[in-house]
Amino acid sequence: MTFLRRRFRGLWLSRDFRRLWVSLTVTAYGTQITNLALPLTAALLLHASPLQMGVLIALETLPFALCSLHAGVLLDRVRKLPVVIAADIGRALALVVIPIAAWLGVLSIEVLFVIGFVCGVQNVVGGAAYQVLIAQMAGRKRLVEANAKIALGETSAALIGPGLAGGLIQALTAPFAIAFDAFTFCASALLLRRIEAKNDVVRPNGAASVWREIGEGLRLVWGNRTLWGLAWLAALWQILHHMQIAVLILFATRELGLSAGAIGFAYACGGLGCVLA
Repeated sequence: MTFLRRRFRGLWLSRDFRRLWVSLTVTAYGTQITNLALPLTAALLLHASPLQMGVLIALETLPFALCSLHAGVLLDRVRKLPVVIAADIGRALALVVIPIAAWLGVLSIEVLFVIGFVCGVQNVVGGAAYQVLIAQMAGRKRLVEANAKIALGETSAALIGPGLAGGLIQALTAPFAIAFDAFTFCASALLLRRIEAKNDVVRPNGAASVWREIGEGLRLVWGNRTLWGLAWLAALWQILHHMQIAVLILFATRELGLSAGAIGFAYACGGLGCVLA
């Protein structure tokens, strides 16, 4: 017992933080499944063209450009925990449509377009709320520790998750493997319901409009060379990363003839590279 206390200290001693960490880690593993299963569904089951695959990836990422600035401002005006729970439930409901539609024989690329966009919106809102909630629960002095522990769970998901995803897709087919990700979001929401986020408070914003606060944020980034450089770096990385995603699955399945398990193993090697880096 003494050994465990020495190993698990700091934020690990907080029951609420442990639940938040488990919630994020569970969804990280589930997301690894959808990241592989969604494009595989489009490529193998629906025989998507390169253009359709590009549209699917674009619709998943478009909400980051459309909603992120507004989400950041509006989240200051509400409690974050209910938003996170609602986003988890919303993503679960959206994802479970895919296996149901496949079972009924009505799954189409247009259905994937809609689900990809809906999940993208909830990723933006829920992800931003998660980040603020973590900061509120950990406090400024322990924020680095909190992010390090969160990164631990996400790194393990990047390392182990793709292999598990490939095996699950191989056994169940891609659409039905996505149901497992929907389950992880439901489990996450149940875990979060039991958290007592005492510091999750609404920040007074006076009479400032949404557009005015967005303008203030943009001027802050514009006037800070470090933030401006990071913004350009993030934008360039997103463009190149998602260009790769749009063609990688098509190349792996149609040119190389790889199975879902082999693609999952390749993704796991990428996760190993991240750990080593």
